Amino acid sequence: PPAVYGAVSGTAAYEAPTVPLPVAAPEPEPAGKPEPAGKEDAGVSLLSETLAEPAKIQVTWEFQGKDRFHAFGTDCQSYIEKKYQEYQAGSSQSRINVNTSGFKLSIDFEKMTQMKKDTHKTSSIRRREG
Repeated sequence: PPAVYGAVSGTAAYEAPTVPLPVAAPEPEPAGKPEPAGKEDAGVSLLSETLAEPAKIQVTWEFQGKDRFHAFGTDCQSYIEKKYQEYQAGSSQSRINVNTSGFKLSIDFEKMTQMKKDTHKTSSIRRREG
């Protein structure tokens, strides 16, 4: 089942994914110098393993409706995720403002809630992976 953070049972700790640092390709040997047996295969294998990209995780932000969770609009998903990652890294506040599908919302990552600015109605939010 997909991992869910901040669901009704409480907020689970989130670990930000690590990003591998770029690795320079080995310098080619000058022409005319034979390679020792097996050296080129090991280098290619090691290089391809080092440069392999980690799998991208699909994240969906959702809010609690009357009977189930609903996804936020596609116009704000990446913005919410970006601000959440900044909050997790300690470089952003826990509360952000979002304009989506004609609604003005205040989202609180610490409480994992959203509030409609016009009605002040509050509901739970969650971050779903997968």
